Amino acid sequence: MVNVVPSVSGSGWRFVGEQQWRTTGLPLAGLTIGTREVEFRPLPGYNQPPSEPVILTSETPFASLTRTYYKKPVAGYGDLNVTLKPDSIASQAGWRFLGEDDTQWKNSGDTAAGLVAGSYWVECKLLTNYVTPQPGFVIIEPDANPSILLTYGMPDDQPGAPAQLVPIDIVSTATNLPYGYVGQIRTDAGLASGFIVKPRVVATAAHVVFNDVFSSNGTPSYVTGVQWLFQRDQGSYEPVPQIPRGVYLFDGYAAARQGTNVVRGEGTPKSQHFDVAALYFLRDATRGGFSGFLASDATDNEFLLSDANKILVGYPIDHIEASLQGRMHATSPMNVSFSRSAGELVAGIPFRTYRTDQIRSTGGSSGGPLCVQFENGNYYPTAVYLGGSGQTVVRAIDSDLIELFNLAMLSADTATNHASEGFTHSETSPIGTSTIRGALKVIIKPDSVAHSAGWRLVGEPDQTYLPSGVEQQGLTPET
Repeated sequence: MVNVVPSVSGSGWRFVGEQQWRTTGLPLAGLTIGTREVEFRPLPGYNQPPSEPVILTSETPFASLTRTYYKKPVAGYGDLNVTLKPDSIASQAGWRFLGEDDTQWKNSGDTAAGLVAGSYWVECKLLTNYVTPQPGFVIIEPDANPSILLTYGMPDDQPGAPAQLVPIDIVSTATNLPYGYVGQIRTDAGLASGFIVKPRVVATAAHVVFNDVFSSNGTPSYVTGVQWLFQRDQGSYEPVPQIPRGVYLFDGYAAARQGTNVVRGEGTPKSQHFDVAALYFLRDATRGGFSGFLASDATDNEFLLSDANKILVGYPIDHIEASLQGRMHATSPMNVSFSRSAGELVAGIPFRTYRTDQIRSTGGSSGGPLCVQFENGNYYPTAVYLGGSGQTVVRAIDSDLIELFNLAMLSADTATNHASEGFTHSETSPIGTSTIRGALKVIIKPDSVAHSAGWRLVGEPDQTYLPSGVEQQGLTPET
């Protein structure tokens, strides 16, 4: 439980990586033991308490914090303009900052003025039968006036059986079902899904960690703030977030997401062929084991085109009520008919994507597994879910994906980069970093010596000692 003093209107806290600010004074349950970092909501005219680690152990299963907001002069302000598309629904739609209540919805084209310089999450109003844009991360610089454009998806008339909630007791105990190695992925650009293909490797969609929706110039780039939440179940099981060491992608993905006929935020048939990523960690991404998978290089994938039962698993958020978001969903086991996508790369190599209109999920499930029941009765990941409008699109696992997974596992085991021809590797971009500049304020106690004491960053010259209570600004993110 986190409390703040004084009781400032608009104050709040959250774990680093979360989108929604939490109300102070309300206890939060279901947390696994371990270390998390708490941060506090910026407020105009105040220095919010600094972020800090909180450790839960079996000996101290309940933690309580009380922290102070200090009044300060404000260093800078900015404005934000948000336009909502398409125009036909703009009058019904709305936007606000995460944490605001229902009286603070703003219209398309409205400008929020006088914002304290810092980072903000923007969310859109739910509209019946439309896919709501995921919350977006926006940086407000002093005296800057950025504009963003958010687009609602077409009406939710996609055919197929929808994914349903999977209770946490089934997630963690059903040994022949595919739920035990699935988790939620959280980034500064939104929420997605993934699954463990090797002990320290999580497979997901490339557009989860490398997208163009919230970039400043429309060029695809790595997202920041990537976290892995294994088997998360909001409200009952909140795992300690794991931060990936790096990620491997296919070389052709970024190029396929650009071009004169490419719509910002939407994939192309070619980009979907490359739309897979492998996150790797320096320790196991699970409590033991991994899912395994069914792979094929056949022109017509024998697993996806078989009569075997299939299940689509993930963490959907679109058209899902708030209490069920952050909880695993899956379609019912059924014989789903897939068809191979038309088109090929070069030399007759077909696209490895497949489509169906018999099952569906929604935004937030991207990167989750499409699983097929094998002859031993167990379900194994066979493809990566990419989304789709009107049809569900998956990317089949083949030898190229196996090489992607193997490269990631090699880097995880040796802490050494192993990028090879045909693959793009990044060790730093997705590791929870940000372009935001930070500030550090140091208060020295006791008060009787504070007037003559001083502080500085290690390595600075003597003349840079700062008095107690002075804030040093413009610091880049690092230790």
